[in-house]
Amino acid sequence: MKIRSRILDGVLVVLATLIILFEEYVWALVRLAVEHLGRFELLRRAEARIRRLPPWAAFAMFAAPALCLLPVKLLTLVLLAQGRFLSAMLLFVCAKVLGGLVCAWIYKATKDILLTVPWFAWVSAKAVALRNYAHDMLRNHPAWIAAARHIKLLREKIAGLRVSTAAGKSVLLLRGRAILRLLRAAWKPERKGSGEE
Repeated sequence: MKIRSRILDGVLVVLATLIILFEEYVWALVRLAVEHLGRFELLRRAEARIRRLPPWAAFAMFAAPALCLLPVKLLTLVLLAQGRFLSAMLLFVCAKVLGGLVCAWIYKATKDILLTVPWFAWVSAKAVALRNYAHDMLRNHPAWIAAARHIKLLREKIAGLRVSTAAGKSVLLLRGRAILRLLRAAWKPERKGSGEE
């Protein structure tokens, strides 16, 4: 029973870690892309106009990309039902990245307006608190702690090699390597424990 519990615990930690790292990886890319989008004059003008919208219109602008992506998510489910797993995953990842890019750009433009709406500010605060709670639970897990040590060592080794123009790329590379380290750290104790009992 202990072995089964440890294996399940390890699997859940690895899955949660992969989801969080994927989310951070995608958002790191999105933040870089949003910064680059700010260089275009047309988008700067659009952002300035969006900032002048009343709260209800700002919320409609913010919700529009999510509503537009709903059919894409339904198509992903259809592809999964047809057994086309790779196509479904590619479509889902592309929609997530592009949708995240558009949502992040619109949220950046509408954040100050949206936070003046009491219920939106409350929901936003609760979502951030829930995300932080989940991250804290995961960060206190032994497998995560072991992976964090590996990440720290990697960062120290690579710190001298970073250049300012490649800083974003090196962070993304570290996160990819961190996934591999975490997987190894999570499964090594399981093999030792299964041999003893």
